[in-house]
Amino acid sequence: MGTKSTTTKRVAAKAVAPKAAVKPAPRAAAKAKVAVVARATKPTKPAAAAKPVRTKAAAISHEAVATRAYYIGQNRHATAHPGDPQSDWLEAERQLRA
Repeated sequence: MGTKSTTTKRVAAKAVAPKAAVKPAPRAAAKAKVAVVARATKPTKPAAAAKPVRTKAAAISHEAVATRAYYIGQNRHATAHPGDPQSDWLEAERQLRA
């Protein structure tokens, strides 16, 4: 009978020990969470200002330029400014590309 009780004690001791070792102290767990949050929100090196990427041929439709040039010409006539339809067209293209 003596051997059974020592075996039982050993098994019981082994079963209790891992539970205590696996569960961290609440204070340590809080510190670990703070450390993870601090790493995630740590300011990084500021990125260089991104330059706008321009393509050589912007996709502006003929109809869009014509409509814009029409309204530029209407405004030019209403305000009695000098100009011609060609300059209106060029101005419309410039505005749409900007």
